[in-house]
Amino acid sequence: MRQGRSKEFLDGTRRHGSYRFSFKKFFRSRLGRPWSEVHSEMSKEFDHRTYAGYQFWRMVKWEVTQSVWIGAATGTVYEGEGGRYGSSVVDGFYVHPWTGILCYQKRVILPKKESEDQTRIVMDDRRALEQIEGIWYYTEYSPVESYSPYYSLRPSKDYNINKKRQLSSKELALNKLVNTPMDWETQVCEVCHLVDGSNRIVKCIWCRICQAWICAPCKKDWMRRAQAAEKKLLQKKANAALEQQMGIAPPANNP
Repeated sequence: MRQGRSKEFLDGTRRHGSYRFSFKKFFRSRLGRPWSEVHSEMSKEFDHRTYAGYQFWRMVKWEVTQSVWIGAATGTVYEGEGGRYGSSVVDGFYVHPWTGILCYQKRVILPKKESEDQTRIVMDDRRALEQIEGIWYYTEYSPVESYSPYYSLRPSKDYNINKKRQLSSKELALNKLVNTPMDWETQVCEVCHLVDGSNRIVKCIWCRICQAWICAPCKKDWMRRAQAAEKKLLQKKANAALEQQMGIAPPANNP
């Protein structure tokens, strides 16, 4: 059989992944030649009808993209014709659609622009590094199946943190991260003031969602924050109606 004539292509004809022959080195040495000549050269050694030939030509199809198209605006070579799975940039060897020459294209991957306020780095579909109150943690999370009815007060997260561990100094240096603890100030908690009527001064932190100073217990209690938001909205409407009645503010334009 023809596949047994050259031992440089294959070491063992019936074992997967046992190719001694370097496909990339072989195709790189044939760059610029017509694909028909390269195909004929390989066909002399391997027959499609044999098992070893089938394995070899399957690897050839994997290494060389033969059905491609060129973007008119950028000149980039793509594979695929759109549809359900779309098109992707060719990364490796391909046959030029116009000349039939064996060519090579290295896909350029642009670096992602890291936002200045990046607070979460996803590792996979269950693990992530997340910054919570300025401290970086290793977290294990799961998708959220049901959401709170208070959509306007809930942060835009579609996951629940099941486990978290603060990163060590070595892990922070390895991932080029820095802890930036948030500043707590002594203020009157607006949630406690609206819900309980308390004016006690405690350590509070500024909440960008509620646009108010809140204490640590209220920061974790979404029900109290929802009640405070509702009371705050009612007070705002009552003050607006009182000012309109006293003539302090101009009447609202009702469509």
